[in-house]
Amino acid sequence: MADQNRGANARKAKAISRASEIIPIIQEIQAAGITSATGIAAALNQRGLPTVQGGDFWQAVQVQRVLARAV
Repeated sequence: MADQNRGANARKAKAISRASEIIPIIQEIQAAGITSATGIAAALNQRGLPTVQGGDFWQAVQVQRVLARAV
């Protein structure tokens, strides 16, 4: 059980770190007038940026989660 908690904590820390790297990019996209989560996801995909967890394609819900962490 302790190993599972350590693994989960490590994944969470990595996600938070990666999210903090993505926030300025999202803010740049928002400043360009794209404010919906779907639009931001499309812009991130267009730029070829991997998701917080290392996936290939952003979805609106992932953008929402990153923005929620930023608060």
